[in-house]
Amino acid sequence: MTPMMLLALAIVVTLFVVARFVSSGRIPPEKGFRCAKCGNYAVHDERTIKAWRNEKHRFFCKSCHRAWLAQNEEHYRVPSAQPKTGCLVLFAVPFFLISVALAVAKWILTIVV
Repeated sequence: MTPMMLLALAIVVTLFVVARFVSSGRIPPEKGFRCAKCGNYAVHDERTIKAWRNEKHRFFCKSCHRAWLAQNEEHYRVPSAQPKTGCLVLFAVPFFLISVALAVAKWILTIVV
């Protein structure tokens, strides 16, 4: 491999790691919460963390949430199984990152050499 390819690969890997770290999202400061209905202590799960990220302040344990879903079945909206991003994004983003990494690598090599 040429030095330019190695540098481009290093930049792509670094960008991927940084993007993965940044996109992991925020987490609540507390490990758990008190259920707003029954008062039991529960540990945050994916559903309550998502609610916390959406600025919700009242959380319900799994059993109370299931009971609410059973009572409000007609109002509960089932999320669609369709992905939120198309296949174009899956090809365009890596292509863009590699193109930028190669351009940066060329620029760095012209400065160094």
